[in-house]
Amino acid sequence: MTEGWGSESVSQRVVLAVAEETGRNPTDLEPLHRSIDSDGLNDLFDSYSEASRSVNGEVSFRYADHEVSVSDDGQVEVTAIGTAVADNSPDGRSISSPGEERP
Repeated sequence: MTEGWGSESVSQRVVLAVAEETGRNPTDLEPLHRSIDSDGLNDLFDSYSEASRSVNGEVSFRYADHEVSVSDDGQVEVTAIGTAVADNSPDGRSISSPGEERP
């Protein structure tokens, strides 16, 4: 992943993070718009990236048998349902921790 928000849209980052977590090609995943309004997701986080950092927010949804959380700081967390968390943060780190269920 790129530093900060980078040039990729939030929806692109979500697809790439899930592809990385599953070991699949991004084009083999179901279209993101079947799980969430990808244009709306991009619009929401584009406004966060341009706004004051005092604005806090997170969106969580299911995509390709994974729980995905996107936070206003650009962090995308991908959790395989019933397994560990993969943290695909903007600085390129990938961290796994013991299974933690998100509401």
